[in-house]
Amino acid sequence: MRLTLRSNSNMVLSRCYCVTVNEMAKSASERQAAYRERRAKAGDNGERRINTWVSTGASLALSRLAARQGISQREMLERLIIAADKEVTAKVAIDTQEWDDYFLLRSDNE
Repeated sequence: MRLTLRSNSNMVLSRCYCVTVNEMAKSASERQAAYRERRAKAGDNGERRINTWVSTGASLALSRLAARQGISQREMLERLIIAADKEVTAKVAIDTQEWDDYFLLRSDNE
């Protein structure tokens, strides 16, 4: 930025200065990528993004359940998933093939 001042004697005084030297502004996609990277490391064990379509009935039911409990839909969904997982693991014997099969992480493509 250039600041130009004129004195009473019509002499031009010019001063150049740098306000701030920063990286260029990030695009929306760059900001989103940085946000997702931070979320992957957030909390106790990071977070994972679930992106899927559900039926209207399931979406409305989730809304009702969350509102009834006074919690967010995210919190309600997490509670339902964890409760279902605990129910399954309570019925499966540790150190069995069924246990190993259940805990085998599958890729999104399977």
